[in-house]
Amino acid sequence: MAKSSSQYRIDVVPLTPLFGKRDPRFSYSSSEPITSGSLVAISFGKRDLTGVVLGSAPLPLPVPVWMKAVGQVILPSYLTPGQIALATSMSEQLFTQLGLVFKLFFPMQHAPRQKSDAIVEKNPTKVVKVRPKTRRATTVPKEQWEGMANERKLFERIQSYIGKSIKSDNLLLVLVPEILSAELYGEKLLKRDPTLRVGILTSARTPRETFLICEQIRDKKLDVVIGTRQAVFAPYTNLARIVIIDSEKRVSFTQWEMSPR
Repeated sequence: MAKSSSQYRIDVVPLTPLFGKRDPRFSYSSSEPITSGSLVAISFGKRDLTGVVLGSAPLPLPVPVWMKAVGQVILPSYLTPGQIALATSMSEQLFTQLGLVFKLFFPMQHAPRQKSDAIVEKNPTKVVKVRPKTRRATTVPKEQWEGMANERKLFERIQSYIGKSIKSDNLLLVLVPEILSAELYGEKLLKRDPTLRVGILTSARTPRETFLICEQIRDKKLDVVIGTRQAVFAPYTNLARIVIIDSEKRVSFTQWEMSPR
């Protein structure tokens, strides 16, 4: 079958700060259209960068000499239309470059390698056994939970929201100001109902763990997500409600060194 000679213009926003433009979009050529929200590799001057595709359109031939070809498609169709709209709105309202906002949505800028209990080296007859990594469990004293003012009432309300979300096959997002709070709520919910599908998104998770939890959210395999503010950037498709706990009284929600703030 003859190969198509069609070419497409791919509009890409690099995931790097570029001074002078709030919404820096650059055009590249491709022999195939690439869906919006895909993460791609691009050549930018003398640097190799990654960027988010925001659109594809047929490109009249011949291709301009100055237009470079887009590189590898790293994560196809990764961002949802809702995530793209959220990032665009944040960029406009917070006066922050769009590429920096998009970067918040990518826990990893590559697909994670598949892990197994054994690694096969170049010599196929030699197998090296790998001990699985264990994470130290987060233990919270009972008196610490009982002593938190109004936490029990909030917990009961969260449970009622979860029940309503599950009935409608949707997901509940609970935003907390601290990592410990996320672990505490997750532990308490699982003690009440071990069958509950709980995902915890905080900076204590590794990039790989965050990536895999985001994939579970995308595939609708969780009932509730508990996390700090970074949990906002997950690819929700069936979000029923967002519960924000104590946002006004905790300075964790207003760290000034972050970009965007």
